[in-house]
Amino acid sequence: MYPPRYADITGQVFGRLTALSYHHTDSAGQAVWHCSCSCGGKKLVRTKELREGVVRSCGCLNTEHGIALGKARKIFWSPEPCIVDGDSCYKIPLGKSGKFSLIDEKDFDSIKEYRWIYQKSGYAKSHFFGRDILMHRFILGIQNSTSLEADHINHNRLDNRRDNLRVCNRMKNCWNSSMRSNNTSGYKGVYFFKRVGKWVAFITANKKHIHLGYFDILEEAVEARKKAEIIYFKEFRNA
Repeated sequence: MYPPRYADITGQVFGRLTALSYHHTDSAGQAVWHCSCSCGGKKLVRTKELREGVVRSCGCLNTEHGIALGKARKIFWSPEPCIVDGDSCYKIPLGKSGKFSLIDEKDFDSIKEYRWIYQKSGYAKSHFFGRDILMHRFILGIQNSTSLEADHINHNRLDNRRDNLRVCNRMKNCWNSSMRSNNTSGYKGVYFFKRVGKWVAFITANKKHIHLGYFDILEEAVEARKKAEIIYFKEFRNA
């Protein structure tokens, strides 16, 4: 089998991107290059996209354009100071929804120039240069990351105070997710197995389904699940 043919563009600069090394050839026969951005970011880009100027950065240009666009807008809202858990914070109105997002006072300067609205999924978002940005990801500085997520510790998606946010991966975020609507026991990881007439407790961790046992009493199954969460989920357990 012959090696793939491609034009060597190693070291060439396209906008803010520098081609570092050939990565692979995609299904369309296009060479894909591992590139570094002048802002320090990394991105995989096809040769054609680089040469035609379709992709000129790791995404930082869009973010900067969005920030400039947001700052040019006239803002028609004002924050409402409040005290939550003994700390001073702000309520940020979300459009005409009648809902508010909570933020720390120190984060007000970074979000004050933008219009924030309520998203149907329950999050606060704004529209920056053709794309949506979620407030909690913006506050944590991970709006451009595809591998990092922000977990709301208390499950309130509008509570964007830093004490309620933590950076994690997809798996850990799922560990602290709310109970599914089709749950019949009222507890995560517990269900009634009609065939044997017992409660079953289980947990899924590190992509493995772990059976915790059969129980005659619901409370015993719940307790087994809670103990397993402490072992496997640690601080990401659903408190």
